[in-house]
Amino acid sequence: MQTVTSSTHAPKTDAADGKSPLYDDKDTHAHFYDRPSTTGSNYGANFVTIVGTADPKNHPFHAKEAMSWGYNVDGQGNVRGIAPHVANQGQVRGALEVVKHEYPAWKID
Repeated sequence: MQTVTSSTHAPKTDAADGKSPLYDDKDTHAHFYDRPSTTGSNYGANFVTIVGTADPKNHPFHAKEAMSWGYNVDGQGNVRGIAPHVANQGQVRGALEVVKHEYPAWKID
């Protein structure tokens, strides 16, 4: 699962269909394929990508590890990447709280 916080919106789950918090509900769970983009400038986005085990039928999710990454676009359109790194405890806790709030039927730990 993944959450995103940007300069234009509060933290939210980055889920494809809104029915499940899982980042990918297709048969490509092992492939990271995010392609963030923006048409504006002075924009920033920060992501927390959480890997874990899940049972989509019964809705438990057990977080194992997480990484944080992102990018910023300045007024001239220059893009500065924020390299992926191990997410700190606060980032993980915050991301899991967002997912728990948006998907209360899921048992997330």
